[in-house]
Amino acid sequence: MESDKHLPLKRGTSRYDEAIALENSVRAIRKARGKHNPEDFPEGTPEWHAVIESFLIDLLWASGNGLHDDE
Repeated sequence: MESDKHLPLKRGTSRYDEAIALENSVRAIRKARGKHNPEDFPEGTPEWHAVIESFLIDLLWASGNGLHDDE
């Protein structure tokens, strides 16, 4: 049987729902910490690129797959 890690990440699947929940959690945590989220800046601007990088680092940390600056 195929493990959950190999299930497709498409709308309506449990993996998709988990990914959205993780993303929303990271957004809420960043907002509570006074950090910006990607939608706070126009896409493609230097500010957006900086925030998207920081957001992805936080997303990796929240998923247990990366180190965080606070550690």
